[in-house]
Amino acid sequence: MRRTDFIHYADTDKPVLLINHDIGFDPACPEVDYIDGDDFVDALLRLDNAGKKVIEVWICSNGGYVSDGQKMYMAILASKAKVNTVCTGVAASIAAVIFCAGRERTILDYAKLMFHNPHGGKQDKGMDAIRDSIIKMISGRCGLSEAKVASMMDKTTWMDAEEAKTYMIATKIDNVADKNIKNALNGEGDEMMKAQLEFTNKLLIKNKNTMFTKEDAKALGLPEDASQELIGSVMRATSLNAIKNKKEKNDDDGDDDGMEDKKNAKDEAGSLKPVIKEMTKKHDKLRADHEALKGDHEELQGKFEDLCDKFSTMQDKFKNMNEEKDHKEMEVRKNSMSIHIKNAMEEKNIVFKAEDVKNFVDSAAKSQEMFENTKSIIDAIPAVAKESETKFVSLEQTLIENKDKEGNVISSKVVITPKNSSTKEEIDAVTKLVQQRAAKSNFGKKGENKV
Repeated sequence: MRRTDFIHYADTDKPVLLINHDIGFDPACPEVDYIDGDDFVDALLRLDNAGKKVIEVWICSNGGYVSDGQKMYMAILASKAKVNTVCTGVAASIAAVIFCAGRERTILDYAKLMFHNPHGGKQDKGMDAIRDSIIKMISGRCGLSEAKVASMMDKTTWMDAEEAKTYMIATKIDNVADKNIKNALNGEGDEMMKAQLEFTNKLLIKNKNTMFTKEDAKALGLPEDASQELIGSVMRATSLNAIKNKKEKNDDDGDDDGMEDKKNAKDEAGSLKPVIKEMTKKHDKLRADHEALKGDHEELQGKFEDLCDKFSTMQDKFKNMNEEKDHKEMEVRKNSMSIHIKNAMEEKNIVFKAEDVKNFVDSAAKSQEMFENTKSIIDAIPAVAKESETKFVSLEQTLIENKDKEGNVISSKVVITPKNSSTKEEIDAVTKLVQQRAAKSNFGKKGENKV
């Protein structure tokens, strides 16, 4: 059945919306009560438009359809009013996700949250997309990474109030010991006890995560490993029960006994003073320790940033030094090859064209390996007899290089042939001599270079 009676206290400054049924209509179970996502959005927007400053959403639901839940989740986020969520029992599946949308997220100490993967349809890319959407909805509102939320959903995780607070899914825990207790304080002794109780509660609320010890738990009759919240709850309940018993005894025993009880109340309040003093001392020490650690952290952070700057400067300097070194080595190879070519032309009575000289020099400059290859090629060119006319040797060369991803030469192949010689016989003779010189200099082994 479609429920629309989930709006309460609409005329007050703090209206309440209840999500206390299944979310969305399930055609497989038409008789089950449910809250439609569109109805919820409409109700919330109406309250928001009415100028409400605070709206509470109380959640106790087994979950339901993701699409309806996403509508509710987004409406809570988009409201101008401060929309707080309260888990009043079990908020499971998409209901737990809706809980995460609240500005303030309160969970009662007995309540539970449950997270799991979406199901009910074909397990395909569409279901994976829905799962990813839910992961972002949860992770974006708490202290968990998307990977942690995904793992949590894969395992179907039940979470109590303490865990929800630890993971920042809940921002506050409400203890049942503080709820629905009659406050019947009057008289001089009661006023003193009331003041004592208020001061104690302020300390408990302010320091509830750090102040209690194993001795405190033992004094209250609790296990030594009792949680901070449990110790605080029992301490507050103990004080309240003491006040209640004093009041009942006053009503039954008359004025004389009432005076005695007032005296006992004063004594009991006085006995709490050393406890409160010790708790306050612990709190002050923890605060001082926190400030000291904060200062140490800031100092270390500054040192770390300085080291990062120095490392970056050294990296840049090292890079510049390498570039300068490479440039100098390249210039040395260029000059050496130019001299070698000049000497070869004089010794062998040959002349290279300017284009060929440039190609030789540029190839030799690239690396020491290319320098040696180019030198071997020049050395393999035969000399021309001194008494004959100087020949112009024009070489046709093709350079093929294999490089890695960084642009470094892994291997190379240079194909050189003479051209523009006078006769076929001269061409054959030059070719034969080049091949002979190349063989003697081991140039071209392993298929790396060929002439």
